[in-house]
Amino acid sequence: MKKSPTNGFVELPAAGFIGIDFGTSSTHVAVCFQGERIQAEPIALSGKTSAVQTCLLWDTSTTPPTVCAFGDKALQRFFSLKAEERASHRLAVAFKPDIAGQGEAAKRACADTEAFLRKCFEAVSKCPSIPSLDENSVLPTVVGVPAEVVGDHKALTAGLATRAGFSQVSAVDEPLGALAFHLANGSVRPEQARKGLLVVDFGGGTLDIAWMDTQHGLRKPWGDPTLGGRLFDDLFFQWLVEQNPDLRLSPADEAYAWQVSCRDLKERFSTEWAENEGAPSFHFTDTCTLPGRQFAEFNGSASDFLRRAAQYSPSRAARDYFDAVGGPIAELSRKGPVDLLNRIRTELKRGYDPQVQVECVILTGGSCAWPFMPQLASEVFGVQRRQMVTSAQPELAIGQGLAIYNVLRDRNRKKQNELREKLPEHQARFETAAHELTDRWIKETVDTLVTPLCGGVEAIYLDWYRNGGTLNATQEKVKLAIAQLELTGKLKQRYGNLRVDLDRLYHEHLKNWLKESHIEREVPTIVTSRTQEVSFPALEQQAQHIASNLVQIIGLTLAGTIAATVAIAVHGTHIAVSPISGLLTAGGAFFASVVGYTLVDDFIRDKVMAWNWGPNSRAALQMVLSEESLKEKITASRQQAEQEMEQLLRQETAELDSATSLVKAKVQQYRETVERTIDELGVLEQFRTKRSSQEG
Repeated sequence: MKKSPTNGFVELPAAGFIGIDFGTSSTHVAVCFQGERIQAEPIALSGKTSAVQTCLLWDTSTTPPTVCAFGDKALQRFFSLKAEERASHRLAVAFKPDIAGQGEAAKRACADTEAFLRKCFEAVSKCPSIPSLDENSVLPTVVGVPAEVVGDHKALTAGLATRAGFSQVSAVDEPLGALAFHLANGSVRPEQARKGLLVVDFGGGTLDIAWMDTQHGLRKPWGDPTLGGRLFDDLFFQWLVEQNPDLRLSPADEAYAWQVSCRDLKERFSTEWAENEGAPSFHFTDTCTLPGRQFAEFNGSASDFLRRAAQYSPSRAARDYFDAVGGPIAELSRKGPVDLLNRIRTELKRGYDPQVQVECVILTGGSCAWPFMPQLASEVFGVQRRQMVTSAQPELAIGQGLAIYNVLRDRNRKKQNELREKLPEHQARFETAAHELTDRWIKETVDTLVTPLCGGVEAIYLDWYRNGGTLNATQEKVKLAIAQLELTGKLKQRYGNLRVDLDRLYHEHLKNWLKESHIEREVPTIVTSRTQEVSFPALEQQAQHIASNLVQIIGLTLAGTIAATVAIAVHGTHIAVSPISGLLTAGGAFFASVVGYTLVDDFIRDKVMAWNWGPNSRAALQMVLSEESLKEKITASRQQAEQEMEQLLRQETAELDSATSLVKAKVQQYRETVERTIDELGVLEQFRTKRSSQEG
């Protein structure tokens, strides 16, 4: 197993990950390799593929002291030693919680941890399932730590594992491993984890609680780094000593009896009590094996246990040990009796928000086997027993889950990079669709507003053409028709429709992107941005611009075009009676030659606009401007009005939001939403439901 990358400047791909559940009582190591199948394999330690005891047997007769056994073999060997041999040996147990402590006890705990992990590394290196890696790949290691830790526990643990020989070590919160394990074996469904759940890890040294989901991973951790199974071990130690007053134990043997013998006794008591469904009448008898080949009888009941747990105080052996470690654990020995179950209940409540919906509760860690733990969880979190998931082999769950989690994390990082590379393509696709939608909206808006207007305008001009009157009066009728369109209200409604259509398009494209990307998440809620809301003053201003342009094009320009046609005809010979003076055309032409063409042109136009066209002048008019020609001019003015209106609707100015700015805002929102979704993509979202897997 390679220990480090060959090139410090290049990140080598991970062939897989080693996961270490380094526990207070037991330790488990697993490996998970990259591949289609997400499955962790246990690695044998001290001859066992399941968890081994976290302990070392030091031979203190050598300089420096040497490790002569670790794991279960250390316990077996120490137990078999004669009294005089035990004097030259030290059994190190339950040192994990103390590496971040103070003084000599913490230094010894760090030395024990490094030596124990080195033995684990040697066992892993010899494991047949660990391949010999080439120069282009590595096998990083992740070691679990409680989510709620004291001081620099994470950095210390990772550093000690690195010094022990493991490569590229990172410390990861143990609840993440627990959730990954249960997602992988199917005991927790992805949809449950997506909504949110709680992990309660009650181990030998700590009580660790975490609110989690697959999107965010660890959302809120809390816990008590001093409240663990070793307090219950000490409770049983005191209970056993009281029942066997003739026991004679040295300080070293007391430590063994507390941390090993009574831990086993406690676990047997807990297991049988659970098998009796936590019955209050439960009674238990057993024989406890002690150092020096001694044995002690034990006789206890559930009611006795609950009474003692409600009035726990550390034994002298535990108190001396806690004082040597220092920190929060030392305070326990300075206080009066503690109600352990009530303290657990209080800690569960401390960080829990009753407003959140809990889909399920994962109970893991050896101490969660106590029958009272499901009852406390149900009481505090308000969940049914069917919503609780317990690890059949809690000693395996976190180690395997950590290895699985980091394979998923590596995949997730690669997936995020791939999604970021494809983002411009998806954004361009959405932007094109948004512009196409807006183009249709603009054409429909123009058609909705201009078509009925131009139909009315044509009727107004045809009435003038056929029945007479002044062009000035006709122009005022056109202005009135434009005013009666109520452009502000109609534009407001049209813009509202555009926003709805853009939001629908945004939703559809995000939904398709999530599906194509195999991300099982609801489309993020649409948050209205400033540029999505066109205010009433802005609409009023745009309506005024459009109305002004329509008046200019359909009113002034069209009327002016008719006047100009007539004025030009005055200079020729095609009109019988001059509308200016009633003179024959020749007289009009002579008048034009006297005052000059340009002045006559302007003069004539004004006269034409004010001229009241009667039967004679209309007959003359119809000689130079046929009804068909008039309709063509109206059509031309309509086309020009449509073009001008399209331009106004597309136009984006500093003072006015428009269709263009709405599209820009929605495209920007789409990009930001996708980028945020990629950034927030949770590692555990790699687990997908069966249905989505089939769809994909």
